[in-house]
Amino acid sequence: MTRHPLAHLIPDSNAFDLRAMPYDRMAGALESLYSNHDGFVGCFLADEGDWQARIDEYDVAEFRYDTPGSKKRWSDVHDTLSTYEADGCHVNTSIVFDQWKRSGRGKFGPFAIYQNFGICVDASLLELMALALARRAAESPNEEFAYLPAFYLYAARGYCSHGWTMSACASRAMQYGWCPAMQLDVNGHSLDFDDEDDSEYTVARDWCRSGIPAWLADWTKSNFAWHDGAITEFDGTDLAALQRLFANGGQLHHGSNYTSASGKPNNLRRIGGHAQTAFGADWSDKTLAFFSDRGVRYDKGDFPVVNHQTWGAGWSGEVDDEYWPSWWGPKPQGAWVCSGKQILEYFNSRAFAYLPLLDGWKAETPEPAPLPVPTPGVAQPPLTGTLSITVDGKTFEYVAVPKPRL
Repeated sequence: MTRHPLAHLIPDSNAFDLRAMPYDRMAGALESLYSNHDGFVGCFLADEGDWQARIDEYDVAEFRYDTPGSKKRWSDVHDTLSTYEADGCHVNTSIVFDQWKRSGRGKFGPFAIYQNFGICVDASLLELMALALARRAAESPNEEFAYLPAFYLYAARGYCSHGWTMSACASRAMQYGWCPAMQLDVNGHSLDFDDEDDSEYTVARDWCRSGIPAWLADWTKSNFAWHDGAITEFDGTDLAALQRLFANGGQLHHGSNYTSASGKPNNLRRIGGHAQTAFGADWSDKTLAFFSDRGVRYDKGDFPVVNHQTWGAGWSGEVDDEYWPSWWGPKPQGAWVCSGKQILEYFNSRAFAYLPLLDGWKAETPEPAPLPVPTPGVAQPPLTGTLSITVDGKTFEYVAVPKPRL
């Protein structure tokens, strides 16, 4: 795979590796690094004219012109989606916990991946994908939940450590699909992608230098592709656009210089550029009353939006338990809450909408139970059956119960 033509613009100082740091200290270290406005910038947002902006513009152009499909902007799909809202509660993180437990796949569980290599774009996408696949598995009898190995798409770039943008991530997703994290046998190649630590190291520190092996890239493109319109630049400008996105099971992968400032909702602070995911929202009267009772009020038409960090539990902006409604299910570690208006104001630059329109992991069809083999001299249980006959448009059903035979 060829080297990214803008890779030389990225300074070596723009990388860090915290793999050796204990998890209980990692959240604080990441928070400190991102809080330095002039230092590390995680999702590569910057003013026009510098190296970060040049890379970002290059990747946006690649997404618009070189990725599969014809629907590249949210406005291309908005009017085709349902306005179904049910009770207005569309925080679906509990689905991920349920489907993960049922599948028995993935050692670490949902929302538990630390950003231990410093690549916030891919780490946040990992959790976004978990929700998309869990929702599909919950609604389809033919699919099951599967987790992803971190940094699979990151490796597709063919160079390491630097220059990962929201647009590039969306481009690689459309070009390469997704890869399940489990023990795989692909075209004679055996993979153990169920071990998240080993997989992260292999993909992020080895394959990123040469690109994903062709046999694996071909397999994921053929079996686990995103559909046209599943990933789009979010050009929505009002709260109705956010409602339509979340009501259809979508999520917003956003990059910004802001994140949560405290355990109380709707408090923001400026940091170095960081990629995060908005998992869902809730504009039900029940939830708005819940927050109002706790001193958090939303303007008419506004509503809480649930976002996710990749720093794990322990960072200062994680939402306090008292602001997490019980009907949202278990609180993901690193979750935080802001308003829909804040999303549009602070997190809508280079944001991408992801709808659960993709080829999921096919459920294994159980083998039918074998018919009993008669034993001479032993009575067999009666067999029942139904015979349907249609005559002149009318269907007649006959139930046969033969006598036991010796």
